[in-house]
Amino acid sequence: MTTDMLFPMYNVIESLDRNQIEAARDMGASWIRIHRRIVIPHAKPGIASGATMVFMLTAGALAAPQILGGPSSLWFTQLVYQWFNDSLNWQQGAAYAIVLLVSTITIVLLIMRLFKVNMGDIGK
Repeated sequence: MTTDMLFPMYNVIESLDRNQIEAARDMGASWIRIHRRIVIPHAKPGIASGATMVFMLTAGALAAPQILGGPSSLWFTQLVYQWFNDSLNWQQGAAYAIVLLVSTITIVLLIMRLFKVNMGDIGK
């Protein structure tokens, strides 16, 4: 899953104009100030995109919690799987899946608002 975070960040940082960093160095900016004022604001869309991809993959994970946690610890995705496949209760499974979908979309939109990233910035 680390590549899901690295690729969007690499693409955004690769598009950063190196002249901005050189200009900041020439004016005496420290390494920390360069990153805080130039690199991180430029990389916000990549960070938001990578975090969204990792969050969505983690929220929808089924195999990893089942293997690592065993039958005693149930995650939400395991409950949805049980309602659909084990109990054959499609109505309950669909309701749980909709709750999972709405909650993950809400969390993603809140994080995007927190980082002040637009949907168009993520698609770059």
